[in-house]
Amino acid sequence: MDVTSTVGDPGDPPIVLIPGPGAATDWWQPEFCRRLAEGRRFVVCYEHLVAEPRPDRVPDLAEDAVSTLDSLGIGAAHLVGAGLGGAIAQQVALAHPDRVATLTLVDAPPLPGLAGDLGSTPLVLHDENSQPVSLDLAVPILKHTAGSWAQQADRLARVSYQDGSSTGWFDRLYAQAEAGSVTMPWNRTEPHPLLAGWVFDHGLAGSGQRAIVVGSGLGADAEFMSRLGFTTTAFDISDAAIRLARGRFPDSTVDYHQADLLHLPAEWRGAFDVVVDVFTVQALPDPPRATAIEAVASLVALGGRLVAVAAAREEDTEVQGPPWPLTASEIHAYATGGLVVSRISQVPDPSADDTPRWLGEFTRPTDVQ
Repeated sequence: MDVTSTVGDPGDPPIVLIPGPGAATDWWQPEFCRRLAEGRRFVVCYEHLVAEPRPDRVPDLAEDAVSTLDSLGIGAAHLVGAGLGGAIAQQVALAHPDRVATLTLVDAPPLPGLAGDLGSTPLVLHDENSQPVSLDLAVPILKHTAGSWAQQADRLARVSYQDGSSTGWFDRLYAQAEAGSVTMPWNRTEPHPLLAGWVFDHGLAGSGQRAIVVGSGLGADAEFMSRLGFTTTAFDISDAAIRLARGRFPDSTVDYHQADLLHLPAEWRGAFDVVVDVFTVQALPDPPRATAIEAVASLVALGGRLVAVAAAREEDTEVQGPPWPLTASEIHAYATGGLVVSRISQVPDPSADDTPRWLGEFTRPTDVQ
């Protein structure tokens, strides 16, 4: 006999929690399951109610678990097995490897031969008291099952769009990375090479000039501009990203701000000699992408420059974002509000196997108000 309850959105990656037979039905504490569900997982709390948890029953119990996956319409799931439940989860992996996305063991030793069959060694976690499971275990389990920060971003963005927000997912993603439940997104410590190449090609020196970095993330591009001598402002919509950037560069002279590109401070309009947009606008759907492009352009001072780096795609091609690589018409749309095109080209990105990117440079002539 088994009892199964679920928490979360069935559209999210499934995690099946398997305790040892005979465990109480509340072994998986509700707050633990909610924490996993908040990390965009569909949590299946699978409870065996078996009076005698004999090891010889493990193969049958494993088949029961697979039957539960079938009944829920789940193909491959992330299995978390605790105690003898770890043996059940491993038996599922041995008998039905196609049903196991990842395997996490809590207080359960790996079975002989398992790594060879799965192609990887299971993650073994140890909880000090094992019953009930510690809430602290949610973080490594979430990180182990995330797939990648980009996949988690897609899940968070989907929910954010459903809630009517095109930007709300950025802070959720950075906050989860800050908590350690997903790898750090956009984790560069050096400037994007196309930005660095553009700066060096023009021999830019920032003494006496102001620069602003749009969607500054973890701060690599902003710190680069600051090192060049620019009085540098950087902003991101994510509070967590700004905290992380300040923590990474505690002695920085960059003026970091939490701010929304779609609702910029009025004093920033036309205030910067160099405006940097690396992969920011392409992270937004349309709408509001066109509005975001106009907002970026509005930051450029008379005689100033805007440099934009973006992924490229052909006109009239559909993509499932984020991101939404820009078409030629979209990269040309930065020439608005008095900005003119200085140069737009597709260049190989050395940080992405020479994938072609748009590199656009725009200027605001001093005789245009």
